[in-house]
This record gives sequence, C-alpha cells and structure tokens, in this order.
Amino acid sequence: LFFSLGRWITTNWSFYEGSRLSEFLRKLGLHHPDDMALFIMITWHRSLNQSPLEVKNLVDSLEAKRKEELKEYLERGTLLKEETRPKEKNQRERE
Repeated sequence: LFFSLGRWITTNWSFYEGSRLSEFLRKLGLHHPDDMALFIMITWHRSLNQSPLEVKNLVDSLEAKRKEELKEYLERGTLLKEETRPKEKNQRERE
C-alpha cells in the first residue's frame, strides 16, 4: 500500500518540493517525505475506524524509527579507502 498510495501522496502533494501540508508536518516533527506519507495514511485509517488519532505518539514513534534506521545505516557502512596526502612544498616551508 505504501509503494502505491504512499508514493502518490508524496509526489502529488509535493512533499519533496515543499507545500503548505509538508510545512505543517515539518512543524509537527516529521522531516522525511516517506514519514509524512505514512503519517497521512495511518491517521486517515484511524479516522475511518473512529479510533483516536494520537498524533504526538505517532510522530514520536516515526521519528524514533527514522533515527534508529539512520544509526543502523551508519554502523553498517564500511570505509572504502583511506589515504593521507603529503603536504605540499609551499606548505612545508611556511611551517
């Protein structure tokens, strides 16, 4: 559902380019367009089922999930190459 309706929401409601809705969601604490689309779908589902929206809890959980994914991504990364460049001649003369 996310890759059909979620992508449609993200594209047509200009979450990447910026819109009034995306600015409102940023003020709530959602900064990634995928999180914004997921937020819209979850709150819409809750509204249809007459469940409490619990916006603050939802925003906090989406933000925590995004931070955890970023942390895992950074830990999983590998250094491809590390090199030390020699100082240039002019730089050595100044020291």
